[in-house]
Amino acid sequence: MPGNPEYNNPNHEWRAPKPQTDKQAFPLVPFLREQRGEGERSHEEIVASIREDMAAYVSRKDPYNFDPVAWIRHHFICRSTDLLNAEHPELVGKLERHEIPHARLLMAWDIISQPYYKDEHHRGLAEACVQRDAEHLGHTITLEPNEGKLLSAMAEAVGIPNPFGPMPPQKK
Repeated sequence: MPGNPEYNNPNHEWRAPKPQTDKQAFPLVPFLREQRGEGERSHEEIVASIREDMAAYVSRKDPYNFDPVAWIRHHFICRSTDLLNAEHPELVGKLERHEIPHARLLMAWDIISQPYYKDEHHRGLAEACVQRDAEHLGHTITLEPNEGKLLSAMAEAVGIPNPFGPMPPQKK
């Protein structure tokens, strides 16, 4: 996995996202849209929003046992499920992990976050999920531009490197 010293030959490839037309809707718009004017949030605003949500969570829990990497994975899955439930309630609980919207984004997160979990259970879970996802989604991850933007913000918000590189300036 990325970040491990023995990680010399990655078997996952990162491809530059293809431009999206205005008609292609990105289902995770609540992550990317401002609440006021519905304009697209900047990279910095998304990072700040994630950190604000994380701080609110930590204030209610034990900060010494808090794992920000595990929290953001759980938070992303919950928000994605909420969106799926709002748009397609008939599909909730019926889709396999690789069939859910933004499965490639979740797979990309599992790849970059795996070595940074505080406990072995979460590291093993992320690794097993990547292996299962790769069977269905392949070893090449192509994210939509907004998914790449969100992945970059998620990594920065919890302080882990994004080995796929920073987002191009036009998408920050």
